[in-house]
Amino acid sequence: MENLARVFDRELFVLDVPNADTPESVRYLADQYRNMFQFISSRTGESLDEDKLREAIVRSNRARELMVEVFRLAQHVPSPANGQSLANFGIVMALFLGTDAGIEIAQAYKDEFGNMVRDGQSGVPGETVRLLWLQNRIQFKNPLIKMLEQEYQAAIVIDELNDITWDPIDPADPFTGVAKRTITVPFNGEISRRLNHIRHLSAAYKVDGAVNPCHWGCRQGTGARGLVQASLQEIGIPVVNLEVDCVDTRNFAEGQLRTRLEAFMEMLRANPSARTA
Repeated sequence: MENLARVFDRELFVLDVPNADTPESVRYLADQYRNMFQFISSRTGESLDEDKLREAIVRSNRARELMVEVFRLAQHVPSPANGQSLANFGIVMALFLGTDAGIEIAQAYKDEFGNMVRDGQSGVPGETVRLLWLQNRIQFKNPLIKMLEQEYQAAIVIDELNDITWDPIDPADPFTGVAKRTITVPFNGEISRRLNHIRHLSAAYKVDGAVNPCHWGCRQGTGARGLVQASLQEIGIPVVNLEVDCVDTRNFAEGQLRTRLEAFMEMLRANPSARTA
């Protein structure tokens, strides 16, 4: 970001997000958000409309409420979710929070999943294995998800990034609420916060195993792989680590990845009690 600012000769505003979830840290970050608005206003000539900000927070809270219900429905056995329906859902929905479109999208998912659960439909017909997908999806077309579903009836019922980890935000005090939300994201702070979150998801969604795409050069994906695997093994959840570049097709070794996943799925099918071992 600093290089881009220099290349395009633009000023850069950087948020310093504290690691600790304390009242002092929340106030510190909330003040930075206020300064950020002043920074933007001074350079655009547009002042902050506090009424519109409050309205956006109300819409964000409504979308959040619907997303909580979407994720609750996805926990159902069998799950209405499949390998594609919630792919990148948590990441993309963050871009829509505060808008009417965000509410409409979340409502559509809630209605669809609700109807499927009511009618006994599963996202993957004949679901036999439930998987947790850790961190980042592979961001280009590939045959791995289809292989898992069609050959092993394995459903990705939860992505690590698909969760609501923050409380509703007070429209009368938006900066404090947004600061609290930012600081409490499981990827912020000590690794124990993320590990506890993963373990919680594993139990809530009754998963049989976890897939961890270890994106090259990523501290969260590759650097924490050993800690993630050890933490999940403590509660009986096997993990398969995939060596993959999640954004560059030139580093996608399909044959090797398929072999790793096939061996992992055969292990889960041969030992269905592995998760409680």
